[in-house]
Amino acid sequence: MTKPRPYMPSNGTEGDWFESQWCADCHHDDYDNDVYCALLSKAHCGDQPDEWIYRDDKPTCTAFRDASKPMPIPRCPDTLEMFPE
Repeated sequence: MTKPRPYMPSNGTEGDWFESQWCADCHHDDYDNDVYCALLSKAHCGDQPDEWIYRDDKPTCTAFRDASKPMPIPRCPDTLEMFPE
């Protein structure tokens, strides 16, 4: 499997667009509740987040979790068979 092509905005305008598409409605970044995305902070410092990639030739954040939907409850990988879905 080939490694996905990394995405990094080339300028501030593109960065603002990316943040409005992915970060504005994400559980990982909620200014009102003092929750700040480590990936966004990393990118603001000039470092490439591994989760920011091109998917189908479009910039994507693979860590995005829609804030309009409840976060799933994490399950233990060792006991999944005890709780069939």
